[in-house]
Amino acid sequence: MKIDESNCGKCGICTDACPLGLIEKQGFKIIIKEGCNNCGMCLEVCPMDVIYEE
Repeated sequence: MKIDESNCGKCGICTDACPLGLIEKQGFKIIIKEGCNNCGMCLEVCPMDVIYEE
């Protein structure tokens, strides 16, 4: 999964949705860490529709 950082609102909803805990808010960025299995949970909850499959 990837995040369109230019349009991301940095709300952090995706960080709570990740069942593996691999999405973190780091300063002014949301980071999807290595190990993501593309389950799509973050994509489903993103209110800005800025998360997409690679």
